[in-house]
Amino acid sequence: MDVAEGIVSGQLPDIKPPAKRKLAPFVQVIRRLRKDASHGVTPDELLQTLVDLVDYIEYLKKEEDHESRLENVQELVNFAKQEHATVANMWTTVPMEENGTTEQER
Repeated sequence: MDVAEGIVSGQLPDIKPPAKRKLAPFVQVIRRLRKDASHGVTPDELLQTLVDLVDYIEYLKKEEDHESRLENVQELVNFAKQEHATVANMWTTVPMEENGTTEQER
């Protein structure tokens, strides 16, 4: 990713403008997802943002078997949401000290 960002920002010499133009949208998407993740956006929301930013739904609608593929995307987003909730719940009930208190009990 450092190389791609370096190309887009002009820090790497001898890279032709067409390469920069093609990489720029990719770098913008990754930067957005990093920023969102650093602000606590959940994994399912990050996946949905990625799908939206790259217009993946519109791309899939052009395919013959788009309905099953759309369902797969939604299934992935739902799975990420469930797993995040499971992990978040685990963290709120894990003993924080030797005496058995949990974060929830504090």
